[in-house]
Amino acid sequence: TIIPQKEKVSTQILPYYIQISSWKTEGKADREVVLYKSRGYEAFKVIANIPGKGTWYRVSIGHYPTVAEAKKAAQIIESRGHAKGTIIAEIE
Repeated sequence: TIIPQKEKVSTQILPYYIQISSWKTEGKADREVVLYKSRGYEAFKVIANIPGKGTWYRVSIGHYPTVAEAKKAAQIIESRGHAKGTIIAEIE
């Protein structure tokens, strides 16, 4: 997988993605999505309703066919200083 990704892909074939950050305010998440897109990543926002904590807006990059490929991509992103403490997630 080449990083950063620019192609649109099917989430059925590539179900894994990298969570970069999580924000309580949608505006912060939207700005970060724009930042990652400007760096050439396939960035998007995931809205999560967390019981007892409310709505959170997660900034994510992906999609990847396996957990191993997502982890490899996350390591590359982190080594470039573009993120820290990433999480690998699967589309539900």
